[in-house]
Amino acid sequence: MTNVAASDVSSDGARGRGRTSTAVVRRSGVRCDLWYNSPMPAKKSSAKKRVAKVVIGRERFAKISAVEGISPSTAMRKRVAQFGRLGLSAAERRREIVKAHKKG
Repeated sequence: MTNVAASDVSSDGARGRGRTSTAVVRRSGVRCDLWYNSPMPAKKSSAKKRVAKVVIGRERFAKISAVEGISPSTAMRKRVAQFGRLGLSAAERRREIVKAHKKG
């Protein structure tokens, strides 16, 4: 296989759907037309970063809070006990907490 220098190649650019281009290679006085067609779009870089999600249980959260000097109020403890008795889902618990702290 012969290596072709960039100066030996000219291109007429992309046309039509996908990436279609033709290139003319001149090497030792011989003209060779190359044609490239790819229906795939150009590769897009993904700026999304994967973030690990960690769920901390109640007991672990209580231990962390205790180390930081945070303790739940009496109203908070009653609310959590009520959620347990009612068997509320996580979404329902969040909704009730928001409702309790909502102003107005």
